[in-house]
Amino acid sequence: MENENVQPNQTPNGSNGNNIVSTITNFVKSNTKLVIIAVAILLAVIILISVISNVTGGPKQATKNYISAMNKMNADKILSTMDIKASIAYIACYSSSSNFSEEDFKKAYKEVSNSDVKEFKKAFKETLDSTLDTIKEYNYSYKLLEIKDVEESKNCKDLYKVEAKVRITYKDDDGDKQDITSTINLIAYKNKIVTVDMSSLMD
Repeated sequence: MENENVQPNQTPNGSNGNNIVSTITNFVKSNTKLVIIAVAILLAVIILISVISNVTGGPKQATKNYISAMNKMNADKILSTMDIKASIAYIACYSSSSNFSEEDFKKAYKEVSNSDVKEFKKAFKETLDSTLDTIKEYNYSYKLLEIKDVEESKNCKDLYKVEAKVRITYKDDDGDKQDITSTINLIAYKNKIVTVDMSSLMD
C-alpha cells in the first residue's frame, strides 16, 4: 500500500504530529515576554469590547438602564439614561407632525443648542426632584419584566419604539400594598431614552 510505512504518530507527509506540540511549547518557552504581551493585548480587547457593548447596548439596554434608574428614585441617574438633546428635537418634530421625516429630526437635532439642553435639563430635573420627593414615602418600586417589542421608527433609522412590560409596587394612602403590571412605551435614540409614555399605568 502507498502509506504502509507511515508510523502511528506520523502524518502521511512524514512529519511527526508530536513535533507540532513540541515546536509550540519551545516557542512559548523562548518567547515568554512576547506571549504575555499578546495575551494581555487580547484580554484588553475583550474587556474593551465588553465595555463598549454595555455603553452602546442599543434600545433594549437603554430601556433596562432607564427602568433601573427609576427604581433608584434618583433624578440624576434617570437623566443620565436620557438624551435630552434628542428629547427636545423629538418633541419639536412630533408637535409639528407625527409623520416627521428623518431629515426633519436630524435638522431639529442640529438646531438644539447647548443652552437649550442645559435649560431643559434644569427644568426637567426640578420637576423630577419634586415628583420623586412626593412619591418616595409611598415606597415605589419599578421592575422590568419583559421587553415585548423593539421596532425601528419609520421616521428615523436611529429612533426606536420600545414596548416594555413593567411591574410597579407601592403603598397607597391607607398603607396597603398595590401591585401594577402594565406595558409602557418608550422612544430610544441610539443608546439613550428620549421619551416615555406611562399613561397605561393610569388606566
